[in-house]
Order: sequence, then structure tokens, then C-alpha cells
Amino acid sequence: MAYLHYQNLIDRGLVPLRDMEDVVNGYLDKVVDWIPGVKNMRLKDLPSFIRTTDSEDIMLNFAKHEVERISMASAIILNTFDDFEHQVLQAMCSILPPLYTIGPLQLLAASTAESSLATIGSNLWKEEPVCLEWLEGKKPQSVVYVNFGSVTVISNEQLIEFAWGLASSKHDFLWIIRPDLVRGDTAVLPQEFLEETKERGLLASWCSQEEVLRHPSIGGFLTHCGWNSTLESICGGVPVICWPFFAEQQTNCRYLCTEWGIGMEIDNNVRRQEVEGLIKELMNGEKGMEMRKKALEWKELAIRATEPDMEVVNNGYLDTVIDWIPGMKNMRLRDFPTFIRTTNHGDMVLNFVLHETHRVSMASAIILNTFSELEHPILEAMTSIQPPVYTIGPLHLLYGQIPESRAASIGSNLWKEEPGCMEWLEGKKPQSVVYVNFGSVTVMNNEQLREFAWGLANSKHNFLWIIRPGLVRDDTAVLPQEFIRETKERGLLASWCSQEDVLRHPSIGGFLTHCGWNSTLESICGGVPVICWPFFAEQQTNCRYLCTEWGIGMEIDNNVKREEVEGLIKELMTGEKGMKMRKKALEWKEHAENAAGHGGSSFNNLERLVCEVLLAKTST
Repeated sequence: MAYLHYQNLIDRGLVPLRDMEDVVNGYLDKVVDWIPGVKNMRLKDLPSFIRTTDSEDIMLNFAKHEVERISMASAIILNTFDDFEHQVLQAMCSILPPLYTIGPLQLLAASTAESSLATIGSNLWKEEPVCLEWLEGKKPQSVVYVNFGSVTVISNEQLIEFAWGLASSKHDFLWIIRPDLVRGDTAVLPQEFLEETKERGLLASWCSQEEVLRHPSIGGFLTHCGWNSTLESICGGVPVICWPFFAEQQTNCRYLCTEWGIGMEIDNNVRRQEVEGLIKELMNGEKGMEMRKKALEWKELAIRATEPDMEVVNNGYLDTVIDWIPGMKNMRLRDFPTFIRTTNHGDMVLNFVLHETHRVSMASAIILNTFSELEHPILEAMTSIQPPVYTIGPLHLLYGQIPESRAASIGSNLWKEEPGCMEWLEGKKPQSVVYVNFGSVTVMNNEQLREFAWGLANSKHNFLWIIRPGLVRDDTAVLPQEFIRETKERGLLASWCSQEDVLRHPSIGGFLTHCGWNSTLESICGGVPVICWPFFAEQQTNCRYLCTEWGIGMEIDNNVKREEVEGLIKELMTGEKGMKMRKKALEWKEHAENAAGHGGSSFNNLERLVCEVLLAKTST
């Protein structure tokens, strides 16, 4: 928008400058309050091509010329997102051709399934892989990342001021010093600086910036405020210290500091004392904490902006009742497997499911890991329209009924289990522990992780929480230190466990689950009531049945809040509804054991399957 008003600046006599003294004499502090959608701006915050005394300046006139040609465009495409620059985008829409915000592009590319977009990078410098290896050994939010981009140049004096500011801050740092960073010279750092910081600093010529800014060890970013770096800091949820160089970097800096609340600016005449002070404030000061919180909020908005357009998910449409499917009652669209939640007729997964269900009629038999008593109405309805249906579940109970079979030793777990979980449970009272496991595929963001954490902490109940690697989307799970301290006597965190054994343990009083089918059956076999937080696929359907048909579940809203988590855990563990659910869960446990036991429905169905399908095929 500032470029659009270059001609206005000229017409008002503000540009070109009278002489270059105007750059330092306070003239650039003049407030510009008449550009639509842009507020709290000074001349110094506008793109730096106005800083010339020459009316024929090539960059000033190039910017003017390109702006004049905009009206000829069919559309304008911007690498930003609506929530980030709402006011200025609204103002631009009223005077420009159709405008499309499609950013942050790096998130959009990553979310584009099976597309060549996902492998495109914008980096022309050779990266040093050692950067990420070095970060692996650092504590969360302990490292200052310093990178002035691919064009910025500085003097050797400025280089040395930045160096001693970093050294004096006493913080770990990763500093990218590309070969041509120092104007007309080679970057030469003092030997004393290198010796003093060798244990806590890494110098490199280039790195994969997106990956670095997503790394949990990064606590702050000292940047030139290029637009790519600005968006990458937002996508990483990392607050910044700004030292803009040229072009629109001054504008980005102003917005980072005053509009978006995640930046602090260093004076152009850089001094080590200021660098040191700002780094200390950024990394462990009160303002730094506020900026970090705000940066995480912007990160969440950026992620949402690049997800598929799912307005119908939130506008009540999914509450539409579906009452015409045989064998299924009390169902809403939101209770169906999530592959319907697409706006694309050509959606790959939706069409894969359609294709596979069309092929069902070609099968000799359908084998289901369930038992007749659990899903009787729907199994009856399926039997009337499908090939023969054999229910042979719960499989893990059935294995134990097959004498001298290797089946009894078969497991479906690909993760390494921590044996300490069972030992820890041995010291707990019956039905006193909440078991939390969101399975092997579910992902969440760090904000949701923290809400679950504080909900568990505030419930005051014992808990065993499985936090596997990869649980937090594009990040490492980082729990607040206060949470760790508060729950150390009553909580155990582990990366994986033997879930069947855990759910059969008498100390388990409830299960906070994603409602995957294995977890659903294992909770039934353990006689354990559940709190449901479904993620995708048929987990929504399982959740609906657990809560309304089988009477052993309560659902948490997808937009998880600690107060709701706390309340549901308390109800599950000690409330009247929790007692009824526990009683019902024990009834279902008995039904499951009977079905898998000798002479039970699943036991008999397995024998029928062998005789009627498998042996019959062999004999023909």
C-alpha cells in the first residue's frame, strides 16, 4: 500500500528529500496518517526508496512505474494471509484488481498433498546441515538465531558490535555469516570473541531457515525483516529483534513491533550494549514472554489460513441429521468418517473410499474386528446387502482362546514400549489413574498440548500420559516447566507403552483417547470408560457410538480448553455420570469376553470363516 502512494508523497512535497541530512535530522519522523488501512506510520517506516534527493532516482521511479501498471493486471497475488494484514488488504481491495492472499506459501506448499509444490524451495545458497545437528543438543527456546538474509551488507564495525552484543548476552546463538555479508571486505571476527563463545555459539555460512525457525531450541530471531524471514518467523512462532536494511524491510519492522506485537527494533547505528540488552529482554524478559505468546498466536492463525476452506465445519452444517442409513440412528454429518469434510469432488481419499466400497461386492467375505453384541443393528443391516460378514473380535481376546497358536504372541505395536509404565502403576490405588494416549497418528499443536496438560494438572488426579515423538505438528512437544513441577508426584510421561496391559491394570480409572478402533476395543476389553477427542477418519463415528450408543464416553470439544478437560476428568473419575459409565464399561467387557470365549459368537464365527470360506476356496 505504501508503494501505491509514492506519487502522493511526491505531490505533497515530502519526496524527494531536500538533502541527505533529512535521513538523520528527524525529518523522517514525520507522521503519515492519510494512507488508507495504514496507521501509526512515519516517513522512516515507508519502503526506503523514498530516501533520495534525486527526482530521477531509478528505484523510486521504477516503483512508481510498476504501481501505475497494476490496473492492467487480471489479479494481484500476495504471499500473506487475511488475518495478518486485514485492514490494509481491505483498503487495497477497494482500489485494485481482484486480490488473492495465498500465504504463507511455505505452509501452503507443505499442505498441498502429492504436489511438486511441496518440494519447492526458495534458497539458492548451499546449506550447512551441521546447524540442525547442533541445535539438537540445545534446550527449548535457549538459542538466538541471527541471519540478515541474502542481500543485506554491513560494515566490519557493525559486525563487531553485533558479535560483542551476542557474546555479552551469555545466550547460545546460531549466526549465519554468508561470504559477502561485510561490504567490500571479508567478515573478520575478533579472536577473543571466538574463544569466549566457542562453547555456546555456532557460525555458519547458510542454513535451512524454515527448519531452524521451527526447531524448539530457537527462542528468538535477530533479522533484517525481509518478507520471507518475517513470514518464516511467524510460521515458527518465534519473536524477533529487527534491524531492517532497505526496501520494505522498514515497513515490515514497524508492523512487527507495533501492529503484530512480536518485535523490538535495534537502532541503525548499532551498539553492542543495545544488542545485549534486547537479546536479554527477548530471551527471558517480561516483554519477550509477551512477544513469544503473541508469536504463537500468529503461528496458529497462519496454519489455519493455509488449511482447506472448511467454513462448513464450523457453521452448523455438520449438525445436519442423517436418519436414513439402515442400522444407524442419532447420526449427524459430523459423526461420519472425516473424509466427507472436503470441498473438492476430486478429493483423493474421498474417492479412494468410494472406490473401495464399490469393490466390496466382489469379496468372498467381509471380516470385521468387532463382536455381534456391540454393533448388532448395523451388522444386521450390512448382512442384508453385503457378502457374508464374519465378526471375529476383539481379536486380542480371541488370540488367547486359540490353543498352541502363535497368534497369542502377535502384537500390532510398532513403537518401543517403556516398561517403567507398568511398574509405576503398581504403586497406585484401584481406579485412581487417568490414562492419556492419542494413538500413533494423531497430531496437535503446542497450544492444545498445554491445554490438555493444565486440564490434567488442575484435575488433581494421577495420570499416565503417552507423548510420542511427532505428537505435536511440525514441532517438539514442550510442556511448561511449572506443569512438570506441579505434577511430578502424581504424573508419569512416557513415549509409548503396552496399551492392552495398561488398560487391564486395576489402577486405571479412565482413558482420554482419540477413539481409534484399536483403542476403542481395548478400552471395552479393559472395562474402562473414556473421554473422547477424535482426530480423523472413523474416530468421529467411534466417538458418537461410545458416547450415545454404548454409554461409556464423554466428548471434548475439538477446540480444547483446560477447564473442560479438568471438568470431564473429575466427572469421569469421581462423578455420578462417571460411575454409571464405569458400570456400563464393565458390562461391555463381559460381553466382549463372552464373544471371544469358547462357544462365543466371535469364536464360532472364526470357525465358520475357516470352514465356509478359506477351506471351501482351497477345495475348489
